[in-house]
Amino acid sequence: MMIDKYPDLFWGTVMSMYLGNVMLLVLNLPLIGIWVQVLKVPIRSFSPLFCSSVSLGFSLNYSSVEVALMIGFGVFGYLARKLQYEMAPLILAWSWGR
Repeated sequence: MMIDKYPDLFWGTVMSMYLGNVMLLVLNLPLIGIWVQVLKVPIRSFSPLFCSSVSLGFSLNYSSVEVALMIGFGVFGYLARKLQYEMAPLILAWSWGR
């Protein structure tokens, strides 16, 4: 129905997706070497950098509740991994009960 009513909007959206994919291809092909080097960084070195950047991103909203929720879910995920809980059934059970 959207194609019939708003063909300009539909084809503009499709064209923007094609254009975005071409731009990603142009940007990422020369950077493959850098991405490979990032993959070689040990996880113990990368985790604190990742966690601090995510915390900074959440704190930009000036909401301590968001940061506390992020830390709480992080601790929950860490404990669930340590206690060898399977994540997929847990997520499915949570979404099924909603």
